[in-house]
Formats: sequence, C-alpha cells, structure tokens
Amino acid sequence: MRFPPFHHLYRRFAASSSSAAATASVHLPSAVPAADPSTTLDLDTILETLTSYASDWQRALDFFHWSSATVAAGGPTHTAAALSRTIDILGKHFEFPLAWSLLSSHPLTPPDLLLPSFRSLFNRLAAAHLVDDALTAFDRAAAEHGLRDRVTFHLLVDALCDHRHAAEAEELCLRSKSPPFPPDTKTYNLLLRGWLKMGWWSKCREFWEEMDRKGVDKDLHSYSIYMDILSKSRKPWTAVKLYKEMKKKGFRLDVVAYNTAIQAIGLSQGVDFSVRMYREMLDSGCKPNVATFNTIIKLLCQEGRFREGYAFVDQMRQWGYGNERVPAEDGYICDADEQVWKKGMVDMARKYNEEMVAKGLSPKRRKVLGTKGPGMGSDDDHDDELTARYDGLVNAKEREGRNAVSLDELLRR
Repeated sequence: MRFPPFHHLYRRFAASSSSAAATASVHLPSAVPAADPSTTLDLDTILETLTSYASDWQRALDFFHWSSATVAAGGPTHTAAALSRTIDILGKHFEFPLAWSLLSSHPLTPPDLLLPSFRSLFNRLAAAHLVDDALTAFDRAAAEHGLRDRVTFHLLVDALCDHRHAAEAEELCLRSKSPPFPPDTKTYNLLLRGWLKMGWWSKCREFWEEMDRKGVDKDLHSYSIYMDILSKSRKPWTAVKLYKEMKKKGFRLDVVAYNTAIQAIGLSQGVDFSVRMYREMLDSGCKPNVATFNTIIKLLCQEGRFREGYAFVDQMRQWGYGNERVPAEDGYICDADEQVWKKGMVDMARKYNEEMVAKGLSPKRRKVLGTKGPGMGSDDDHDDELTARYDGLVNAKEREGRNAVSLDELLRR
C-alpha cells in the first residue's frame, strides 16, 4: 500500500521521538533530535503532519521543533505557516503560555508574516471566551511585534464576532471613548456578520439602519451579508429585493453574493428561478463553487426533483468539484433519505449510497440497500418502516422517471 508523503514523514519523526523519549524523563521539545537540515521537506507535507497531531499538542510541538531547521530552509513564509498551525493546535488545548513562548522565540521579518499566527491566537482565545485575554493579545502584538495596524485589529474583531462576542466587539469598535482605530466599512461589515452569527435578527436590522444614519459607505460585502441575514430570518423575498437593488447600484457580484441570491430566490419563488440565476451567474463570467451546486441540489431535492439534482452533480464534476461533499454530510442528493424512499427510487438510492461509500462518506444504513452494518440494531424499526413504505408503493419505475429531465432542458426553462 502506498502512503501519502506525510505518512512517511510521520513515521520518521515517530522513530526519532520514540528513541529520544526512552532516555528522557520529561516530555520536552529538546528531548527530540532535530531532523537532518539537508533533508528536503515539502511545506504541505509538514502542515499535514502537524494537523495529524491536532489532538496531541505535545507531539505537535515536538514535531515543530524537530522540523524547524528544514522549515527555515524554505524561507520565512514556510516558518510562518508552520508556526501558525502549531499555535492553533496549542490554543485548541488552552496552552496559551506555550503559544506566547513560541511567538517570542520566532520573531519574523517583516512582522506581517506573524499575522496568520495572531489570527490563530485571537481565534482560539475568542473560542475559549477569553475576551480580555484576546484584547491583551492585541496589545502585546503591538508592543512586542510592532503590529499596530488596522489589519491586526480587524483580525481581533473578526475572531470575536466569529465566536458570538459581537456585543464586546461593538463596544470596542463603536462605543469606546478611544477605539484603537476609527471604524470603517470593513469594521461595520465584521460587526454585522457577528450579529448574523448570533441570529439576533432585530439587532441586525437596527445595525443596518444605523449604518444608514451614520452615512457608512456600504460595499458589496455589506449587501451580501445583509441579504444572507434576510434569507436566514425567513424573509427571502426581501433578500431578492436587496439583490435587485445591488444590481441597480452597479455592483459586480461575486460568487458569495450570487450563492446567497440563489438561495433566497429559490426559497421565495422556487428552484426554477434559482436555476435561471445560476445561468445569469455563468453569463456574467462568475465561476460557481461547491456551495453554488450544493444550494441548487438541495432546493431540487426539497421539491422531490432528484433526477435534476443528479444532473447538477454531473455539472459540478465538469467544473472539477467531483470529490466534494454534496451537499455537505447531511445529504448526498439527500443521502438516499426518506424523500427518496417515498418516491420509490430505491435503485437511485442504492447508486447514491454506493457512490458515498466510494468517496469515503458515511451513508445511512439501510437493510433494503444491503448497507446494514454491525452494531446498527437501533435502526431496525426505522428500516422496517421504510421498507414497508417501499413495499406499498406501486409503479416505482414510473415514479422514478416522472421528473427525469436533462440539464440542458432545465437551463432553458
């Protein structure tokens, strides 16, 4: 069996560290000999190996020190990438003093190379709800590393908003007597997204109106975020109106804005309108991404149009996204779930199940499909119920073909 490169690196490091650990009384980085500096290690392989130690911060730290000489040979950008990944792992395990020690022992020039590391640190502190520590980290970034700029400040605000601390972020940016930087459009966008993350829809509306009162220039990202807010707050028709307003203002929409609009118009007017907007997106020269296809496939599945959904899976593969999850783990064309069974499409369900297994995903166990696995006894009643439903259906093949349509025909509608 041929292993990926990071497996070989993993085994080499494991051999070095195990021999060192046999003589070391304490698990310290210094107990592990460094890798041969003449050895060429690919950065992607190093990052993959660090990620494989995400649940063991000591091994991750040992590996960082073991590979540091060869990483440094690749230049400061390689060191910055490995340092950021290691700090993220340390922060995951609340080893913040060690993270600071690592930052202090690896000064980089220019200091901007440390921005990914501070992004990881801010993110982990905010995730741990250590807001005061995150603010202190921002002050230390300025005092110890010269990062006194708006970019670093926005990394802090983004981390706070990402982890449901929008109130604290707003207090820091807008309500403080002496904010670190005057708020600009990006600051307002980050805060608006923070309230979106919290699902506080009335606050989102108030904040949007406050931007108008204060004369804040709204850009494409402002409109995209608020359009997402309207869609998720069960007002997709209003989101569609906002989309039309964006077009009138002359904004050139990116894939994020189009994806949000496709979702909103599909919820308010039906999936056929989503497909039309997808065609408009292609005509404008905007390349779709996996989220584009996921959105349309899910909308088609919700209307029971599985054959058309599968046509979009083929379309997605043509764009080079064949190995992606569709549409996320909760539905590979609805994961051969009850909707498929109700339509009597057992052959199609079996095909999707087999395809999921081939891609390393985990389909639901179904006795009818022959995917009943060991230890799945708790699903017996559910499987029996689905089997009974299926047995009671008539003309299954007719039902399977009822919605059959080619993608070309769908796009022409």
